[in-house]
Amino acid sequence: MRLTAVVRTRIAVLAVAASAALSAAAPATAAPSLQLTKGATEVVLYASFLDALGSLGVTPGNVLPGSLIPTTTSAKVAFPIPTGELDASGPKVEILHSGGLTLTAGHTRVALTSFIIENLGGNLRLTGVVKA
Repeated sequence: MRLTAVVRTRIAVLAVAASAALSAAAPATAAPSLQLTKGATEVVLYASFLDALGSLGVTPGNVLPGSLIPTTTSAKVAFPIPTGELDASGPKVEILHSGGLTLTAGHTRVALTSFIIENLGGNLRLTGVVKA
């Protein structure tokens, strides 16, 4: 009988301590995030990449509202950001893009569009849609 009373007393003390700890804890809040609604991601294309495309008879172009911008040494492409979200507490990001890039050779045209940059699981990843 005495052992049961001691166990009950210890359980009661632990319950009171846990209750006090929970009531003193800060309320749970979501980490602040930054909503992205404008801007663009720019990607510089290596001159060697453009040379390789040219040697294969492939011409790069843009899918609106993206743009292909010639530079003095090569070119860059810009993809507008209609929406995205950046978690202020850590390296978590998801950025959606509009526009894209085309690769054309003869009558064959491949469009690379709908790019999404994300780092939600700790690994940076770029995805998109390929239409031929």
